[in-house]
Amino acid sequence: MVRRRKVGPNNRSYTGRHVTGDGENTVRYESKLERDLLILLESRPGVLEITEQPFTLEFVDSTGRKKTYTPDFLVRYADKTSIYEVKFKDELKKNWDRYREPYFYARSWAKQNGMRFRIMTEKAIRTLRTENFRVLRPFLRVEPDADTVQQILNGLAEGPWTIGRLAKDLYPNVEERGLFWQAMWVLLVQGRLTGDFDRFPLGMDFVVWRT
Repeated sequence: MVRRRKVGPNNRSYTGRHVTGDGENTVRYESKLERDLLILLESRPGVLEITEQPFTLEFVDSTGRKKTYTPDFLVRYADKTSIYEVKFKDELKKNWDRYREPYFYARSWAKQNGMRFRIMTEKAIRTLRTENFRVLRPFLRVEPDADTVQQILNGLAEGPWTIGRLAKDLYPNVEERGLFWQAMWVLLVQGRLTGDFDRFPLGMDFVVWRT
């Protein structure tokens, strides 16, 4: 295994930096699909660290030639570590003969080292959950109004409510709901409130509850 290589811009890729939830680290990505996976990963509890292109594996293919493979991401969870390869379905199918051996080797290497290897396509990445957290991410480091936050938490003390019903109950005047929406999105993205992000889009009918 060779040390991680740096992600750099090129003419065929969409590169950028994903700022982690704590604001202390950045993870580079080379495509919009990789960027979307990072949004999805950070929406899941238990993710401790994400590293882009963490290392390069060296192996000998079926023809006896030396080859290398660099995975897209290494993700450390509280209870496991996973290696992720990101590909569009049509690209994966079209180039499977080229990808098969490095991916099989990576899967075997990961298993031997107590890790899991996963190939992620747009079907698994571009989900409703990902879209919901794409909306919420800009509020990660917003400081909400403290009184509004407490009103929302108090309003949910006895159980779940739809966002719309809670908004109408706390702020009957629509023009006064600006601070409510800001505080609601902050509480959701920070995990102090939650809901069924996998099945329902954010909106007035979205049901929320305290964690």
